[in-house]
Amino acid sequence: GAINMLESKNIYSKNLCDIEGIKATMKKVAKIDRLPDDNSNEGMQIVQMAWDKVDIFNSSSSSFKIVAKITYVALLVLGLAVSVLTILSLNAPNQFFPADKT
Repeated sequence: GAINMLESKNIYSKNLCDIEGIKATMKKVAKIDRLPDDNSNEGMQIVQMAWDKVDIFNSSSSSFKIVAKITYVALLVLGLAVSVLTILSLNAPNQFFPADKT
């Protein structure tokens, strides 16, 4: 697997001391001239819609994170309360649940 990846024509390597070679390889790989000169109106609307969704998801996730933390703490407190009441009722059953005097 690793040998095939390293022998691939899509993998490039250069010595860090060879700055000019790195620049030439980057120009070859990047091919910036294929990008359009400007963006279409439709493309800009798509990007705007995508970022709107990102903002909505981030806002929702923040509020869900707060709710999750609050419910987790409530669950821990409830578990602690059940444990304490169980221990107390087992150690002194007549104090919390008096016997019927019938």
